[in-house]
Amino acid sequence: MAGTGTLISRHSVRSSLWPEGLLFGAMAVMLLTPKALAAVLYFNTYSAQVAGFLVFGFVVTSRQPTPLQLFHPTPGTVIALGGRVASVILCAGALEAAQGLVQRSGRWFDLMINASAVTVGAAVAVARLALREYGVDTDDGCQTKQSERGFGVAAEPITSARRRFFIVSTGRSGSSLLAAILADAGAKFGLPVPARWDRQAGEMEHPQLTMAARRMMAAHAISREKPPGVRRWHWTLLRSFAKRRLRATLPDVHFVKVEGAHELVRPTFKLGYFPSVIISYRRFEDYAVSHGLIHANATIASLEHNYRSILRGGLWLLNTFGGCVVSYEQLADPEERDWAEPLSSVTGIAVERLIAARDARVEAPNPQVLVRDTERHAEAAFNAVDALRRRAVPPSPQAIRAWHARASAMSGRELS
Repeated sequence: MAGTGTLISRHSVRSSLWPEGLLFGAMAVMLLTPKALAAVLYFNTYSAQVAGFLVFGFVVTSRQPTPLQLFHPTPGTVIALGGRVASVILCAGALEAAQGLVQRSGRWFDLMINASAVTVGAAVAVARLALREYGVDTDDGCQTKQSERGFGVAAEPITSARRRFFIVSTGRSGSSLLAAILADAGAKFGLPVPARWDRQAGEMEHPQLTMAARRMMAAHAISREKPPGVRRWHWTLLRSFAKRRLRATLPDVHFVKVEGAHELVRPTFKLGYFPSVIISYRRFEDYAVSHGLIHANATIASLEHNYRSILRGGLWLLNTFGGCVVSYEQLADPEERDWAEPLSSVTGIAVERLIAARDARVEAPNPQVLVRDTERHAEAAFNAVDALRRRAVPPSPQAIRAWHARASAMSGRELS
């Protein structure tokens, strides 16, 4: 058995090094072929060797284990990266020196060019690994990435430290008032709590998360799925920027209220947090009047599309990750208290604190628009959300299973 284990080990080492050995052999053939024979074979050894050493540097730098030296620098990882690149450059120098054996002259200039090619190949490898590390190489929800280190111990309950709450809103729906109430009751938005709720200006919107949502919306304006061709790079970079902002901000921000917050919910789940959705809504007619006064280029068709799209998307996320709904009319009515129990159940903030914060914030509500719009799609979206009033929606079993599966995979990877 010991002999078998040694044989397997040696075979694994030999097989794991075959790409480098093959590349070295190819470079040796190119550099050590006599010029007369190279002329007969009609191949340009100069351009081929530059391309070969570039690929050589890429392959060697990509070898596992692959700590991202530029993003997680430690003395060990920097030495490992430098050693890999230096070994290929030494191979290039040895082959240049050996050219005298075949009556070819090695040149320092050629060595410098080859060394530069190795360095470029190594840089490309590190850039590729960085894209994979930060989750922009693929959006497959079943694949666990190195960037998801936040999951912690496998199969543990969803603790408050891993929970994040997203106010999903069409805009002009009382979301600023809801955010101010939550902040007064102790919710962490990562921003100073405004002394007075401003009806005209959106409050409690974190600038870093606002930029993340805008980049995510810009990517999805290009394509909802990863597009082919040149557009793929633009799409990938936009999403990478958004995820980097999320990763840097979410440790200190537990509640998110920004335009386009619905675009950040699923990326947050992939970064190791469990999101809950709070839909802030009001009747389409009231939303359309308020929103139309602010956005002069809006049309009734564009308002209806935005209203219906966000509410339907919010319901989808609510069915997946759980949460609740809160209408503007509920918040603005001093006699209405039924909204607080579901919100307390979702967020863990005491009902009494929510009610006290609302009573301190609420002002006389605007009267509802009298003329009801006949847009049946907007009305259907409103009714679907409004039917969940006074209810807390639990996370789906699928989301819970995905949480524990990803946590187990991440824990096992860290232990290994």
